[in-house]
Amino acid sequence: MSYSFDRKTDNVDKIMAVDVNELQAAIETIGSTVDTMSSINASFMLSASGATPAATNACGNPEVKTSSTNKVTYKVCAFDKDTVEIAWWNHPLPSDYDGETITFKVYWEHPATTTNFKVAWDLAAVAIANDGAIDTAVGTAVQVNDEGGTTNDLYVTAASGDVTIAGSPAAGQMVYWRLRRVANDGTNDTLDVDAWFQYVEITYTRA
Repeated sequence: MSYSFDRKTDNVDKIMAVDVNELQAAIETIGSTVDTMSSINASFMLSASGATPAATNACGNPEVKTSSTNKVTYKVCAFDKDTVEIAWWNHPLPSDYDGETITFKVYWEHPATTTNFKVAWDLAAVAIANDGAIDTAVGTAVQVNDEGGTTNDLYVTAASGDVTIAGSPAAGQMVYWRLRRVANDGTNDTLDVDAWFQYVEITYTRA
């Protein structure tokens, strides 16, 4: 944005006009930066400690694990190698959630095995508004695949594709999250022991 002055045109006024223009440009840059900050990604975690095993095809209950040497202690839920097992969480959307799709990553490990290290996970969710029926179907599940290999190492999947939360998700609204190990995917899930789930990281865009 440029400025013009209807006053005298000596050197003092010319310098002032330049200064005003530079100040205006700086203000516009700051404003643009603030606007951009409102659309950056943020995330939250759903833990094994807070998981509720499903009523049917439940994953294992949260259990304590402790590392052998340094005694690092944490919780996992075990997901079977043959049956598609399920964990649930009810966790509200953050107050700055923008109403769009989310992505996720899964943090997991596995006990000792010698072959077939691939694991597939999928996530689906449904938002329930005030006075809404809890008994509502989740949206389409999105799958993410990973590969282990070393006993008790922490593995983190790549970010998933976009997950659409069923219902009409909005900031602060309760969401029911369903995580499964896709044990019947013979191509992407070949780990021949339990997969030990630790966390799922939900990433969303801020409003």
